Amino acid sequence: MNIDLLGSTKTMSDQIYTVSQLNSKVRGHLEQEFSNILVEGEISSWKVYPSNHAYLVLKDSNSKINAVMFAGRRKSLDFIPEVGMRVLVKCSVTLFEREGRFQLSVFSLEPLGEGILDVKFRQLREKLELEGLFSKERKKVLPIRPGRIILVTSREGAALRDMLPILSMRIPFVELTIIHTLVQGEYAPRSIERAIQVAEENNRINSPADLIILSRGGGSNEDLSAFNDEIVIRAIANCSIPILTAIGHEVDSSLSDLVSDDFSSTPTAAAEKVCSNWDVFLERFMRFPSEMERYVKMFLKNRKDEVAFYERIKILEEPALFIQELQQKVDMLFESLSKETKYVLSGFTNRAFSILPRLRVVSPLSLHSSKVKTIEEYFEKIKISIEKIFFVKNLEVENLILRLESVSPISILARGYSLTYRAKDNSLIRSIRQVENQELLQIKLSDGELDCRVEKTNQKGETQ
Repeated sequence: MNIDLLGSTKTMSDQIYTVSQLNSKVRGHLEQEFSNILVEGEISSWKVYPSNHAYLVLKDSNSKINAVMFAGRRKSLDFIPEVGMRVLVKCSVTLFEREGRFQLSVFSLEPLGEGILDVKFRQLREKLELEGLFSKERKKVLPIRPGRIILVTSREGAALRDMLPILSMRIPFVELTIIHTLVQGEYAPRSIERAIQVAEENNRINSPADLIILSRGGGSNEDLSAFNDEIVIRAIANCSIPILTAIGHEVDSSLSDLVSDDFSSTPTAAAEKVCSNWDVFLERFMRFPSEMERYVKMFLKNRKDEVAFYERIKILEEPALFIQELQQKVDMLFESLSKETKYVLSGFTNRAFSILPRLRVVSPLSLHSSKVKTIEEYFEKIKISIEKIFFVKNLEVENLILRLESVSPISILARGYSLTYRAKDNSLIRSIRQVENQELLQIKLSDGELDCRVEKTNQKGETQ
């Protein structure tokens, strides 16, 4: 018995589809009806195959759907999708005919909630942190007083206008080189990388630079995004010259700041940091003449006190020996004072004239030349002052010697006085009570000695 499963209503116009035909027709309808749509969902699965095609699953609280992003489209992604990330997908709806599986063909996707720049920032930071690019061990020490600085920034930017007046006014003798670069936009990362490379090339050809300041003014996250680019980060990390970054304002933070050898919150703060150690040096330099003058005065005072001490001690026992010893010490004093004064003056002069060539470099400000002239005048005044002090103190020491000679026992003897000693023990006789009749005495005069015997003693007030 034959049974008509399609019923008696079947007509010749009814079409019978094969499975392949049906899948193909459904695919065509889906791709025509849903050719360019936006779908929001959470990534519950993400897997990249050797072909570089990515397969993912999107879901919401009630449903899920498979999706594919082919390798050519995945290249345009500038972040890595993660499981659990909410995304907005631009896609078409299609059917994988062989399996009869409904899926999305993804053209592009972007994160929701967390912005794409924030996602890129976080993912790149985690990646570079694992590589150790932010570790303190790999950072170079910034020079205390850099003599040549390279500014890598935009020549039209606010950062250069902020830094130049500070650097030119406070350290006009430091050589500044400006290398222009783009600091925002699509081509900025490559431009910054090339500027750092040019700085290193100049460092090999010309006089070596001590420091690079990489800077730009404030702006939005998009404006500062070039300084969070992996190209720029690696250029900073690979640079052989120490780099100080100054990106944006105080509230801004960039990956360039994390990888650089040091960073400042603003370009102005970077210029201040560079000048600070020079300020201390220049302050000590300007204070040096008065400190040296105070040292010389203290040195001479100490020597004067020593001479005064010797004036007060008892010198009658061995006057000739004492005078000889004192004269020898005075000679040594002259020699020591001369050597030390010449040493201090020579050291100061060498330090001063080693800085003069830099001071003579033409500064962006006209004030530079007048400062150099003023410092040279200071040097001349200091030299004259030291010579004058040395001359005056020399006269003082000579006067002290004359005073010592005036109170010398030898000078007293030359005026007709004499010294009397007991012959048996060579003790000085100060009173007639110390001697007896017939006792032998020795009398010292300025030009010799007399050996005498006491015949008679007369007390003061007695008549002979």
